[in-house]
Amino acid sequence: MAHLSTVENPWGKPFTNKRYVHPPYAENIITMWPTSMVLIGEITAKDPQEFRKVGPFDNGFAAALPSAGVVFTLKRESDYLHRQMFDKYRWNGELMPIKGTKYKTRRDGVAIHSLSKDMDAVKFHQEVFCDTLRVSTAYIKVTVENGFGIEQKVELGALVRTGPESLFTGCSDPDGYYGYNPLRSYWENEEMLRYEKKEGFLTDGTYRLYFDEKENFSFGGENDLNITLELKPYEKRTFTFAFTRNENKPLSYNAARRNTEAFWKKELGKAKFVPDKKGIEPLFFNFLTQLLQMFACPRGESYAIMRQGASQRYHWPEAKEIIKAFSHIGGYDDYIEAALSHYFNDMQEKDGENKGRIHYEYVPWNSRSAAALEMFAYAVKSNGDFYDKYIAQAMEAFYWMERERAKSADIKGAVKGLFPPGIATDHDFNGAQQWTFADAAMLRGYKSLLEVLKESDSAYASEIKAAYDDYFGVMKDIFDKFAEEQKDSEFLYLPRDPKNNPELEKRLDKDAFGYMFPNEALALGLGGYGTETSEKVIYTYSHGRQAENGLIYPMYRSTTGMGRTWYTTWAEHMRYVYYKESGNREMCRELLDALLKYNVTTEYYQCERYDDHDAYSGPWMPNASANGRVLDMLFDYYGKRKIEE
Repeated sequence: MAHLSTVENPWGKPFTNKRYVHPPYAENIITMWPTSMVLIGEITAKDPQEFRKVGPFDNGFAAALPSAGVVFTLKRESDYLHRQMFDKYRWNGELMPIKGTKYKTRRDGVAIHSLSKDMDAVKFHQEVFCDTLRVSTAYIKVTVENGFGIEQKVELGALVRTGPESLFTGCSDPDGYYGYNPLRSYWENEEMLRYEKKEGFLTDGTYRLYFDEKENFSFGGENDLNITLELKPYEKRTFTFAFTRNENKPLSYNAARRNTEAFWKKELGKAKFVPDKKGIEPLFFNFLTQLLQMFACPRGESYAIMRQGASQRYHWPEAKEIIKAFSHIGGYDDYIEAALSHYFNDMQEKDGENKGRIHYEYVPWNSRSAAALEMFAYAVKSNGDFYDKYIAQAMEAFYWMERERAKSADIKGAVKGLFPPGIATDHDFNGAQQWTFADAAMLRGYKSLLEVLKESDSAYASEIKAAYDDYFGVMKDIFDKFAEEQKDSEFLYLPRDPKNNPELEKRLDKDAFGYMFPNEALALGLGGYGTETSEKVIYTYSHGRQAENGLIYPMYRSTTGMGRTWYTTWAEHMRYVYYKESGNREMCRELLDALLKYNVTTEYYQCERYDDHDAYSGPWMPNASANGRVLDMLFDYYGKRKIEE
């Protein structure tokens, strides 16, 4: 299946709306966009929520995240013949169209990306990569090609600005939930800082765009930097640029490219195992590159964060799936160390009432400590040395979780043994114990820790087992209660809160994560594996086209008003675990094939949400937690094969 998803031809591939070009541990998210824009987004320790409304946007979370960007424009000679024949290919200084972009993807995963636009009479080609420094430089090669057998006059322009990220992307959300709408007019917004010309580069005082002064570029006018090209039939003209915050003069384009290619081949060469599936290497190495690119250093800080993807500066609990993938792949203990060190050394509270808690103020999910336990377990499976180094901190996190569980006994209306009411997801529903999400995550953390402690013959294993058994018993009692209450129905609905209060459930149902929860319960085995009761839950959340073509988590209508938008990989991953434990390999394969077919772009990028009628609605792309989940399923289903050196 190669077509993009449209109203006329639905259920196709999503479109890759941006591509990562930065190296691991960079201070910037550097992206290449189909308009030809190269965007450098700052990563700061400052709370991104402090960046607010800007320009035409008035509803934007983090709308004003600081960024610097350059975009290239094309303008054709506008004589009478061209006006009549080729008007639709003229942009008069507007940004080049997104649609019609063709990417070239390297099968070896090396992050040197290129795109082409064939506008019939003029072809535009762009290649972008970064050097491997912490303060990275983006190298850009632009080629303009005359596609006709007659001479043509073309003006190539470059706009460069520093300002709010939302004005570059045309979206008030950093992850594209509202849809990207880049417009030339935003570049002229008063919030956008202009550049001035120096010898050999343009600058805003911080960022620099280097260009070749030997070329006949002029500065000013409709485009900041522009050059008029009189192209002979089928002639090509190529120009190189370097865009950076680094004060050192950049290398030549070719020298930098050789260094970058060598770096990525060495870094990807650390991988020890690949899923034993024929032809999986291009997907595997591109997924792996994106995982490595998630490791970032906030500007001026000594620690590294493990991001989840897109343009987010946060590190979400789901990013633990990156560590799970590394535990399968092998060879990336230095990255695992960076993640564990940040969680246990920087984010874990060392004393006070919440001693042992791993907390992140900007994403305060109460399951973050459980995510750390899972990460610790995956890390130890990758390298046993992590056990001695972090077992004390892991146990402190466990003890905090046990103290929190005990608090529910003294809270009116709360279920004893569950976590007390708190923030389980992005939204805080006052008074809710979201047992199939928050507590499911806690129980999974306990289970993961218990498995690795048994393998390590740890003295803590019996203590963890007792807590796990107790926790599982509490959760199963709740599940069994709802199963008994609905035994005469063909459906088995699992309320979000164990009290099943109608008013609270009505509020909870407004949360977009609703379909995740039943699958969390099934994966944990609360209803048993392959049982009539568990299959009843699956039927409840699948009947009436709630599941389709192997995807099982519908969120809302498609952006086109037809079909649906699907939250991908999380629910499917949990359902995969359930089917695996049930011995149903056929359904495991169906889920995995559906994700590979619909949620993976031709360039091996995954979005958080798949729109079955609109390829261009692909928020949170790339999505590293999705990469981790799919890799986990691939390794589990196909087994692993040692990579030949």
